[in-house]
Amino acid sequence: MKPTSSQGDTSLSHQAQLVAEHWARRLPSFDQALALLHSQGLDTDRLNPEDLHGLDMVHAGGVKATDLVAHEARIESGQHLLDVGCGLGGPARRFAYRHGAVVSGIELSEPVFQTAVALTSLVGLGDRVHFTLGSALKMPYEEGTFDVVVMQHCAMQVTEKHEIFGESARVLRPGGILVLHEFFSGTDGEPRYPLVWASEPAMSALETFEDTEVLLSQLGFSVGPFLDQVPAAISFYAGMVAKLEKAVADGTGFRGKDVEEARNSLRIFGSMLKNFHENRVRLGIVVCLKRAL
Repeated sequence: MKPTSSQGDTSLSHQAQLVAEHWARRLPSFDQALALLHSQGLDTDRLNPEDLHGLDMVHAGGVKATDLVAHEARIESGQHLLDVGCGLGGPARRFAYRHGAVVSGIELSEPVFQTAVALTSLVGLGDRVHFTLGSALKMPYEEGTFDVVVMQHCAMQVTEKHEIFGESARVLRPGGILVLHEFFSGTDGEPRYPLVWASEPAMSALETFEDTEVLLSQLGFSVGPFLDQVPAAISFYAGMVAKLEKAVADGTGFRGKDVEEARNSLRIFGSMLKNFHENRVRLGIVVCLKRAL
């Protein structure tokens, strides 16, 4: 049986440090997650992974988007899967629990990593989901380890695109699948801040899908079509804005955080909606096949 956690390369650039601190602030600690679950009337001694999805699916589209990623990647029981930038581990646990994959996740932020490990142990998935604290630019995995690599909302924060996609290619077996659920630059101007992943330009590293497609091809991938997720994201964020407006009006918090975080999230999600409507940011799912040598 694998351990539930390990540590890889944790040296961080200035940008990576900003990103790690950003997510540590925005996402709940394990204690905050437990308090939220108790407030919902859940017995934390009898949880299954789906009970956590109100707090651990923090990407646009939530569970539906993760299930679409799984469908597009054709995840099957017994496959070895890597979730890059795994956050609190919600998608990783779902890939294991609903699809039978054996899942590894790598996360840059130590507090977020610690919460992911603790939540996974809480729902009894420590034997199928293993997390590593470390950088996706220097992954501590052997060449050809994984059948599938998933990246949901990660690359838009990474300046070193060649390194993160190159590492993804290295750890995939020939014929393996890289599936991206990622933000890209829009066509009508620079993004407005704040963004979900960045409060300032120094924290963001958006590129066009076309530039990303060229790089992935150079790294040995056959890149599939761009599946536009903007309409789904607009619907998702609009729903979140409505919930957050109510939370602020009621003086309650958001995802285990206090009311100030609810106000902050309301500003961020409102800004994301403007970026989508003004074509400043794109969101898509792309399936890439690692070509055999």
